[in-house]
Amino acid sequence: MFEAFIAKEKAFRGKMGIILLCIFVVMVLAIIGLMISEGEEIMGAIVLGLIGLVPLILGIVFITGGIKKSPIASLIEYCDNSANPAQKRAELEQFYISTPMVEGIRVSDQYIIIERNKRLTMFLRTSTVLWIYQHVTRHYSGIIPVGKSYSIMFGLTDGKRYPCSTVGKKATLAMIEHIRIVVPYLIYGYSKEIESDFLYNQQNLVNAVIARRNETLRYMQQ
Repeated sequence: MFEAFIAKEKAFRGKMGIILLCIFVVMVLAIIGLMISEGEEIMGAIVLGLIGLVPLILGIVFITGGIKKSPIASLIEYCDNSANPAQKRAELEQFYISTPMVEGIRVSDQYIIIERNKRLTMFLRTSTVLWIYQHVTRHYSGIIPVGKSYSIMFGLTDGKRYPCSTVGKKATLAMIEHIRIVVPYLIYGYSKEIESDFLYNQQNLVNAVIARRNETLRYMQQ
């Protein structure tokens, strides 16, 4: 699992780096074309040159950055910081092998792993998750709506929210439903009341999750 994810992440970042550097080269050629044309185009060349620095910098970061600040880096760091890194890796390998993937997600009472095109997009410990809901982002061209994108939002015990983009509303809801089936004691769905508790009185959510988890365990032991 680890080697496959690392190889996939490096391949993805290398590909993105090359694409961005190609964009930079195209912009450089455009700048040269402007500079050898009429004098009044010099300002346009300068502006284009400044804009061209963006894909150049991003391309260099993608190519040289390796897997830093990626989900697989978080997974490796979690293992390395444990008391027994080799045992923790073996435990995660076993989780990955034994847990079926549904809608691109593997979930248990211990871990949540989401992948797309065999590339790791999110790794979480289930114990750090309090709240899960569907997040919708509306996109506009000026004031004209041009579409929506969907993601799963994870509210964690550290007070932060992490989105995981998905491929549409249907897939998002299916993923959330699968998580709900496996770990039913978390808080699901969005409301202003839940958000207020998450932001200002998180202990309410923590207590609710603990109570629901204990209730789930009692039911399973019957």
